[in-house]
Amino acid sequence: MTKSMASGQAVRRCVVRHPRATCWYAAGMAIVDLNIESPPSMYPSKKYCDITGFEAPYVDPRTNLRYANPDVFKRIRMLPDEYVQRYLALRNAAVVLR
Repeated sequence: MTKSMASGQAVRRCVVRHPRATCWYAAGMAIVDLNIESPPSMYPSKKYCDITGFEAPYVDPRTNLRYANPDVFKRIRMLPDEYVQRYLALRNAAVVLR
């Protein structure tokens, strides 16, 4: 909602421009109701590297950490168990070390 006081009167308009958006005003404020109904995605969710944040096509079988390239894999193998547990806890993974 924007107000223009050029002529002394408040002019209100909705800023959101979306074909499914509905703008209406209550108590002097613009309320935007956006209803997007879509089915869940058919594609699998993307997996990201626990260390770098890049897309991770690989998983370390010993620590269960995801990694993006061999350099990250070397770093993962050098991590103490305490750090591995913390990385797994960040993504709410089952904390089971072999």
